[in-house]
Amino acid sequence: SFTLSTKTLTVGQQGWEMLTATALVVSYFSGPLLNFGDFSRYGKSMSEIRRGNRWGLPFNFLLFSIVTVVIVSG
Repeated sequence: SFTLSTKTLTVGQQGWEMLTATALVVSYFSGPLLNFGDFSRYGKSMSEIRRGNRWGLPFNFLLFSIVTVVIVSG
């Protein structure tokens, strides 16, 4: 079990923490999402942009998520 605290949360508190975490992820990605036009205008073709997104978005999300968990857990 992965616990950092001995405190037990109620179902409502767990739901609130999940909502907070979801809001954090949404706010983290809202900047790049709104600026997608700025990032994609230098692509040579739409297929190149899709290929870059297919590789770059999941990889960067995973990398930054791991770094965040390591820093917060430390």
